Amino acid sequence: MLRGCYTGIAPTSRNISTEGHCAINSSLFQLRVPTTAQISSLLSITEEYFSVRTVYQKGLFDEIIKSASSSLVKRELADSEYKIQEILLPLFQNFFSSREKLNLSQLTTHRNLLWRIKALDKGRLSGSVWLYSSHLSSFAISELVIIDPKLIKASLEQAEAHLAKHHYADAEKIYRNLLNEYDASPQGSRIKALLTRCVVDGYNYQADQNLERHRFEQARTYLHKIIDTYPRTEYADAARKKLEETVSVAVRYYHTIAKKNFQPLGHIGIAQNKAAIYYKRMYEENKKGPMASLALYYWARALGTEGKVKQEVKLLQQHLVAFPHSEVRSRAMYLLGFTYCNNQLRDYKRGIPLLLQVAADFSRDKVAPEALWNAAYILGWEKQYAKAIPLLQQLKRQYPDSPRAKWVDQWIAKYQEEV
Repeated sequence: MLRGCYTGIAPTSRNISTEGHCAINSSLFQLRVPTTAQISSLLSITEEYFSVRTVYQKGLFDEIIKSASSSLVKRELADSEYKIQEILLPLFQNFFSSREKLNLSQLTTHRNLLWRIKALDKGRLSGSVWLYSSHLSSFAISELVIIDPKLIKASLEQAEAHLAKHHYADAEKIYRNLLNEYDASPQGSRIKALLTRCVVDGYNYQADQNLERHRFEQARTYLHKIIDTYPRTEYADAARKKLEETVSVAVRYYHTIAKKNFQPLGHIGIAQNKAAIYYKRMYEENKKGPMASLALYYWARALGTEGKVKQEVKLLQQHLVAFPHSEVRSRAMYLLGFTYCNNQLRDYKRGIPLLLQVAADFSRDKVAPEALWNAAYILGWEKQYAKAIPLLQQLKRQYPDSPRAKWVDQWIAKYQEEV
C-alpha cells in the first residue's frame, strides 16, 4: 500500500518544514523509464507521506507541487490536488511498457509493484479524497490483467522444466507460490490440480527409485504418503494397487537371492546363512501368499544347515499347521521327522512316527523310500531290529529302483543276525 510523499518526510503537526523536499525526487521525475529500485523507492516515499491521518496541510502540499513543477516537463499543474496523477502515471506507464521482454523474476517484481499501486485507493488512504479518485489504481488493475497471465504462464513453464528433470521439490515450490497468490483467480483450480499431480508424481518417482534398488520399505513409505495425503482419490487407489504389486516384486527378488545362495548339496557342512536371511524375508513379505509355503520350508532347512535345529523344528511345526495342502508338505514332514532324530535332539519318539507317516501318506513321493530307510536305521540304532526289518523289506518291495534299495539286503541280513 502506498502511503508516502515525494519528500520522504511525513507532514505532522510537529513537522511541516518543506526545506529540501523537492530536491530529493526531482531527478527521479526526470527519468523517462525509472528502474525497479527507483519506482519502489518512490512508492515507499509516497506511502509514508499519505499515511498521515491528520487534517491535510493544503499549503504545504501546494508548495511542494509548485516547487516540483519546473522539473516535470514544464507542465502547468495549477492548484488542483488531483494533478498528482499527472506526475506518477506517465512514469508507471513507461516503466511497465517493457513487460513483453521480462523474465519470470522481473514479471514478479512488476506484479508486486502493481499490487502496491492498486492499493493506493484503499485502507488508510481512503481519507485522501483527491488520491481516491486517481487513475493510478485503475491503471494498475488494467496492467495486472495483462501481467498476471504472463506471470502464471512463465511460472508454469518453469515448473514443467523442473518436472522434466524430476526436480519435483522445485516444481512444487513454484506451484505453492502461485497458489498463495492466485488461489482465488480463475487459474486457481488448475494450479491446485497441477500441484497435486506434482506431489503425487514426486512420491511415485521416489517409490520407483527405491523399488529399483530393492528398498521395498522405503518405496512403500512414499506410496503411503500418497494415500495419507490424498485419501479417497484416484491417486490413493493407484498407490494402493502399487503397494500390492510391491509384495510380489519383493517376493520374487528375495526368492532369486535366496535360491542363488542355497547350495546345501554342493556345500556339505557349510551354513547357508545368506539363504536363511532371504528366505525369511521372502516368507515375512507375504505369509499367506502362493510362495509362503516354499519360503517357510527353505527358511527352516537353511537354519538347519547352521545347526539351529530348535528353530528349524519350530518353523517346520508351524509349516505343517499353516499349510496342510502345501506342495512341499511331504518334504516338510520328512525334514521334521529327520531333524527330531538329529544327534542334537534324539527325539526318536516324535521323529520315527513322522517318518512312517510320510511313507504312508505320500507313498508315491520320492521322500517315501528315504523316510522308510531312515526310520529303519534309527530303529536298528536303538536295537529294535524286529521293527526295522519289515521297513527295509517294504522299501525293497515298493521302491526297487530307489537309491536305497541296493543296500536293503545287506542290512536286513545284519539285523536278522541280531534278532
